[in-house]
Amino acid sequence: MQSIITPGYSKKVAGVDTQKAPDFSLTLTGYQVIKWTLDDDKYEGTNNSTNSLPVFRFAEVLLNYAEAKAELGEFGETEWNQTITPLRERAGVNSKIPLSADPYLIAYYNNQTTDKWILEIRRERAIEMLLENLRYEDLMRWKLGEMLEKEWTGIYIPEKEKAYDLNGDGINDVCVTDGKPGTENGVFYVDLSKGQYSLNVDNCLVYNEDRIWADRKYLHPIPKTACIINPALGQNEGWGE
Repeated sequence: MQSIITPGYSKKVAGVDTQKAPDFSLTLTGYQVIKWTLDDDKYEGTNNSTNSLPVFRFAEVLLNYAEAKAELGEFGETEWNQTITPLRERAGVNSKIPLSADPYLIAYYNNQTTDKWILEIRRERAIEMLLENLRYEDLMRWKLGEMLEKEWTGIYIPEKEKAYDLNGDGINDVCVTDGKPGTENGVFYVDLSKGQYSLNVDNCLVYNEDRIWADRKYLHPIPKTACIINPALGQNEGWGE
């Protein structure tokens, strides 16, 4: 609720508290970001941002320390209370230490580890540092680049050709359809016939985009200009000469 628009979300528009629904001109999945946003619609857009954003904050310091200690096998209750506890308690979340590794996290991270500390720290990074331009580097560091191939699963749509009120204000906002694009009477029509969107087996909206991972991407290519200046540099594996 602190990251994306959920039912009941409102913000001040022209000084008036206004209920807001996801705007499909600003979101591909129905999950519209509100982290760091300001009041009034003029600050919402896809091409610019006039909002000041933190570059480095204390939460990242705590999580960097926690991950380093966990990877060294030096993480325990003391380190948990120094790092994870203050982050969760600040958000009103239970900070009780789990007794064992969460099976969901084990499967989510492709059974790479069953270390409960590492998995909980990864969970915390995914939530706390959401949309702070760190996830890609996290996956590279954990050597989990293949996770970038996962589909972008969006909001649950119970039924096609039926309009839904997404913010509970009594006005319909979106309808998933097979062939009626555009907006009509305030309802945004998500057109499945064009192939950009689909519904998966769980009736969740999916933004279709092919993503192919290659292990060579764990390292960037050495720039050609640098290789010309110093041919002895060679090239990282998989990037050719």
